[in-house]
Amino acid sequence: MFMIAVSIACRSGAARPGGAADERSLRAVNDAYRAAWLAGDSAAVLRLFAANAVLLPHHGDPPVVGLQAIRGFWWPPEAPPTTVSSMDITTDGVDASGDQGVLWGRFTLAFSFEVNGQRRSMRNAGTYLMVLRRAPGGAWRITHRMWDDPVAQQD
Repeated sequence: MFMIAVSIACRSGAARPGGAADERSLRAVNDAYRAAWLAGDSAAVLRLFAANAVLLPHHGDPPVVGLQAIRGFWWPPEAPPTTVSSMDITTDGVDASGDQGVLWGRFTLAFSFEVNGQRRSMRNAGTYLMVLRRAPGGAWRITHRMWDDPVAQQD
């Protein structure tokens, strides 16, 4: 009888220990992710990821595995510096179960960079899925991040 009650409580969305607190913590990681990009702080962005994190990029690009590969993907040494001027993230859903969490939603992004002495400004919008795991000590770390969007449009 106890197991039936637990099953019904879980399916009905009844409060469980840590539920609301975990949701707030997961949303806080998303907020920190946005803030780090807007600050141009690559180290702060990378600190949010687990060491073996995986990016599943848009446009069918191959997976990017591990912090070193993520750094090279987002901040390649030969690329011109890029400035993220706006990033809005709308979280449509959050779920946590034990030490696993997931967020999904939509984003808009505006960024600029210089090519051959010309400043280029781009904008984009799309959807995202972010999977997180609670690390020892309680901090949530991004283990997988996936996004999809059309090719960025030049302003």
